[in-house]
Amino acid sequence: MVKELKRGAAVGTAFNRGLEIYKKNFVPLLLATLLAVVIGGVSCGICTAPLFCGVFMMVLSALRNNESKLQAGDVFKGFQKFVPAFVSSLVLYLIFFVGGFILAVTVIGLILLPVLCVVNVAVCFWSLLLVADQNATVGDAIFVPLKLLGDKRFWSIVLVAFVASILGSVGSLACTIGIFVTLPFAYCMVAAAYEEAYSESAPATEAPAAPEAPAAAAPAADEPPVA
Repeated sequence: MVKELKRGAAVGTAFNRGLEIYKKNFVPLLLATLLAVVIGGVSCGICTAPLFCGVFMMVLSALRNNESKLQAGDVFKGFQKFVPAFVSSLVLYLIFFVGGFILAVTVIGLILLPVLCVVNVAVCFWSLLLVADQNATVGDAIFVPLKLLGDKRFWSIVLVAFVASILGSVGSLACTIGIFVTLPFAYCMVAAAYEEAYSESAPATEAPAAPEAPAAAAPAADEPPVA
């Protein structure tokens, strides 16, 4: 059973927490991402979703345990959840592909198409996270993220995913190879937003109230005049 969303997520918090995990585990996450992209490409995309599910499993482990020692080979743990990761990603891709095709035939649709692309990224990220962390079934991995689009709190997560995808794709400007450096950070940032959204304890939003000053002592009654 998939847990209920507790709150939205803040871009700044997700960025800072994601960067912290990324810097601490740079090498294993870089190699894991390289393996996911290369093997995913060789397998014609069949292994892509399960392997990136494995990347999310690595990041979540690092987020929850500062002493966690990640290894690049941990990415293959995603194959333990091959069916829900692969099938849900495929179905969501087809849903958004058809939706994008329908939008593309109208002028208004072309304007909304970029929004659909952003939503697609967020939903697919969230689907893999649910599989990686909560062992979501194929049905939950498909429909839970779609239902969350009706929850205004989830749109802050869509914003996080949008920012993360932009930062993650920056590396492609460096002869494409640089994407292996920046893409893991996108996964760290989205996973940090996931942790914030499902955390049982709400983040502190207000400073603790200052202690009240002790009440002043009542003035002593007037003494009788000295004779």
